[in-house]
Amino acid sequence: MFQRKAAGGLAAAAAVTLILAGCSSTGSDTGDGGPEDQNAGPVTIEFWSMPFGGHTEEDVAAYVDEFNASQDDIVVELTGLQWADGRDKIIQAVGAGTGPDVFIMAPVNQDFLTSGSLASLADLGYTQDEVEPFLDIIEAAAGYDGEIYGVPIGYYTNVLYYNATLLEQYGFDGPPETWEELKETAATITTESAAAGDPVMGFQIKGMDDHLNAINHTWANFFYQAGGEQLIDDLTKANADSQSGREALEYLRSFVEEGISTPGPSAKGGFIDGTVAMFTFQQLHLPEIEASTLADEWGLAPMPEGPDTASSYTDGEFLVANAASEELEAAGTFMKWMTSPEQGLRYMEKAPLFAYDLDEVSDEVRGQVEALIEADPNRGALLEQLQRASLSNIVAERHAQAARWEAQKQYIVAAINGDMSIDDALAAIDAAVDEALEVASY
Repeated sequence: MFQRKAAGGLAAAAAVTLILAGCSSTGSDTGDGGPEDQNAGPVTIEFWSMPFGGHTEEDVAAYVDEFNASQDDIVVELTGLQWADGRDKIIQAVGAGTGPDVFIMAPVNQDFLTSGSLASLADLGYTQDEVEPFLDIIEAAAGYDGEIYGVPIGYYTNVLYYNATLLEQYGFDGPPETWEELKETAATITTESAAAGDPVMGFQIKGMDDHLNAINHTWANFFYQAGGEQLIDDLTKANADSQSGREALEYLRSFVEEGISTPGPSAKGGFIDGTVAMFTFQQLHLPEIEASTLADEWGLAPMPEGPDTASSYTDGEFLVANAASEELEAAGTFMKWMTSPEQGLRYMEKAPLFAYDLDEVSDEVRGQVEALIEADPNRGALLEQLQRASLSNIVAERHAQAARWEAQKQYIVAAINGDMSIDDALAAIDAAVDEALEVASY
């Protein structure tokens, strides 16, 4: 067992709830098929992946091809999935015993952890020295019962996208730093631009637009900043229906009630065409906005501070291995290559935040990462926000995540629109999460 301290509050392992059977990986007909068998042909392992970190499916395929060409012992076969249904396909396949050897998860699924469906890094051949350089967030995001079960491709944290040109036009010399400033800035831009006959939405609530799933990020941002904790009572009880929940939801609802924000138009699309001045989300939109026709000066800033904290929704994309795989050594070798510091540096050029402590990587890699950060102020804002991450909420988010996200999409949107009372919406979310927690028996 690795000696890194697991994140506090992790639940004890529960009984296996998913059926674990042999994976679909195959070895050579001669020998055992493992990389250590000198008489065997190459081992074949299956990798299922959604396009991660601002990459396309073709980009992911190119990385796999590069790995395959780099050595002769392992052949990785890629199955490309999409985020819309990729998680469900993985869950169903692993549960049926037909899942891949290696797959991507964001976040690491608590059901898989408690059921024993994932191989620990120790079982995959990782040493303490290979795990130690990762940022400590790995313990909250992929730790369980003293072991670690996934390696990060990179981290994502919600920040404020802002159009500096528009803010300056309406009298603001920089992005807002508090909830009060965010609302004041947004209200001024919405009101004065409408009066001038050239309407601009000062702030769009991401998730009230064409990317409904993003409301889970937006809600978590403001819930955390109001001091919210997703789970209490040793991670057994939902906690949206709380004073923090009411304060956060009342704040978001006020943007619609006061005509500052209008649900419907796309936050990202409006930002690109200059009709939305600010929105919050992870850095995944950076490549598209940078490649767009947006001529205005724009940037990323740390989240405006709420009544309690300046935290925001933070997660990562992780590679994990199926505990039922017959080729764990080969799976570990591939995962090490895909998540090495050198690969992490390449991923940064798209979107992800570097997953390693800079003091624990080579001088060459550290120098290149620092050069990227220095050349792009947006990187500095992202790293500042990452340091504000709530580790306890990272742990809590993966418990009953599917139920929570489905409930939040329904009830948070209804409450912000005024179609449901705030108290009823928060109570409905807790009821859905509590039911899922009870069924899962974490």
